[in-house]
Amino acid sequence: IGGEDPLATIKVGLDTTPSRVTDKDGKAKDQNIINAAVDITAVENLYVGIGAFIPTVQKIGTGEYSVGNLVNAFARYGMDALTISARVGTVIDTAYEKDDGTVKKNGGFGFLVGAGVDYEIMESVAVFGEVDYADGIYFARSKADYSDCLDFGIGVRKSYDGGSVSVAFEGATNNNGMFACAKEDDFAWCVPIVIRQSF
Repeated sequence: IGGEDPLATIKVGLDTTPSRVTDKDGKAKDQNIINAAVDITAVENLYVGIGAFIPTVQKIGTGEYSVGNLVNAFARYGMDALTISARVGTVIDTAYEKDDGTVKKNGGFGFLVGAGVDYEIMESVAVFGEVDYADGIYFARSKADYSDCLDFGIGVRKSYDGGSVSVAFEGATNNNGMFACAKEDDFAWCVPIVIRQSF
């Protein structure tokens, strides 16, 4: 939208590999997934993206479980050496595990919120950080103990001609790291090193 210098870009897709489900009236139907998104670039230095993941059969019947509707948004704004970002995610009307271990087939609402910052402290050297929180339904489709997750990362990046090297510290609550811990409520952490090189 907007010609050569677009104000926004709209994207729509359809997952045509269906799964067979039964609707609330007991009729068998193909469950396809609609993917829709809009990228908004009307304001200089500001990017906003909003996307949705929508099943074509909303109300399901006996023996079926709702995958829910996902709606996520991301925004990024740059100001000279500083870039800030924020994100919000939701899952609506999904199946989830209740506190007592039984599964509710639909009706669950989950959310994610997060923010990040990237700041160039001197030429070619930047520090960055990010923090996110997802409740149990969004993260694991569960209300059970230790199913939510708080994760964060802080690091430094050195850029050079043709590439960059980044070193960070990342942590996540409730055993949600890259490698499994001994207990479900353990704090997981790692020190990633990322090297990017263009040829």
